[in-house]
Amino acid sequence: MDDQFLQLKRFKQTLEEFNVRISASWKEVETAYEDLSPHWGGENRRQHEQLWLPVQEQIKNYLNRQSPSYTDFLNYKLEVLKRYLNGG
Repeated sequence: MDDQFLQLKRFKQTLEEFNVRISASWKEVETAYEDLSPHWGGENRRQHEQLWLPVQEQIKNYLNRQSPSYTDFLNYKLEVLKRYLNGG
């Protein structure tokens, strides 16, 4: 069980590092998109928006809802496992 606790803890740390990286990368993408946005229009922009908006929605959903939920869940599981391993 100690090994499972350590593996779960490492997984949580890896997930948190991933979330930090994806959040920083997403901010860069959004900044670049905002910088580019005024320089194009018409049909190309409309086609791109059709592709961009669903991706934007999914990334924001992950960053704002799913990521915190996963982290909270792992924290809870680690706490329960820790209490079990410590006899409490």
